[in-house]
Amino acid sequence: MILQRHATALFCLTLSVVAVESMAKNAQEAVTTVETLSVQPEARRVLDRALKAMGGAEARDRIVSTRASARISVGQTGSSYEILTRRPGAFLVRQKIQGLGEMQIGCDGATAWRSDPPDGRLTPMPLKQAAEALQSFDFQALLRDMDKRFPKATLGEPKEIREVLCDHVELSDGANSISAYFDPGTGLLKAFDVKGNDSRPMLRRVTIESWSEPGTSEFLWARRLRIKQPGATMEAEYKSVTFNDVAESSFELPIGITPNPESLTDGAPAAEETTAEDDSQAEPAQP
Repeated sequence: MILQRHATALFCLTLSVVAVESMAKNAQEAVTTVETLSVQPEARRVLDRALKAMGGAEARDRIVSTRASARISVGQTGSSYEILTRRPGAFLVRQKIQGLGEMQIGCDGATAWRSDPPDGRLTPMPLKQAAEALQSFDFQALLRDMDKRFPKATLGEPKEIREVLCDHVELSDGANSISAYFDPGTGLLKAFDVKGNDSRPMLRRVTIESWSEPGTSEFLWARRLRIKQPGATMEAEYKSVTFNDVAESSFELPIGITPNPESLTDGAPAAEETTAEDDSQAEPAQP
């Protein structure tokens, strides 16, 4: 569908390197065990420094909900969106797509739904597909949780990014991998490469062009991003990101959507832990 291509392609191409977080609890516990064993101490220090520069682990743990507003553009084409999330699993995305209208995708943690232009027709949505949609939009969660998302991390050779010699960490979840580059002065992530296979070793480069100012919020967030990939360069600008100001009532099911979690058995999305693509409509990720 043309709507889904416009709604998800801009961000999901960037975020498709991260594993879906809608796995069962016991599988998540297993990943935690592997993570402790496979992260090199040198790489862990770089990741820990980046987390501290953003606000620290304790500040991250206090994040119950987020509200983000952004605009994404490719050349003269663009869209704006707002995303609300609240643990565990509740979220709402409102996106205005140039030339098409407004799309909404929501989930109260147990039942998901979507509303598509031009008529705003409401339809139920499988929870796995809803999780993938959230993963396509919640880029800030990826930056906050990079140390959690990848169970393997090794230190690489320093690399110059925009005239800064950066600390380099190779991250992998076993199936996907990225090369992350951290500013040695600030500790913050400066860029990362989404890696492919031998024939297409680098699928895209994501550069964080600016971060929010320290002191303006408890936890720092990426303000401006540039995503360069074959055939297109995307730009994203976040107007605001705020924390712990979203009420549970924001995720009430709209009239016409009946709670029915038994019939949608793909697993609930995790609002703060998700970043992958909508496989059915977006460009397939390269292994």
